[in-house]
Amino acid sequence: MPRGRPRLGNEESAGYRVHLDVDVLDDALMPAVDHRLPGGLTWPELESVLRIAPADERAVGLDVTIFDPRLDPDATLAARLVECLGRGTGL
Repeated sequence: MPRGRPRLGNEESAGYRVHLDVDVLDDALMPAVDHRLPGGLTWPELESVLRIAPADERAVGLDVTIFDPRLDPDATLAARLVECLGRGTGL
């Protein structure tokens, strides 16, 4: 089990929200963000993260931010992001 997962919630906690800034993805994979940085996650790595944190019964929500649709005029990056979110969360 990842080291941080046991700390995400405990018996006293009502739960936690998972917050995903899309700019965590590598710049070459996700240029539709306002703050681009190389060396981020790959799509499979993000899917792996999404299989863990939101899957816990204490997870009460998932926020996805930073994606800028103006930088994705043909919506191909949006479609890839939705595909990744679906595969990662099982939804």
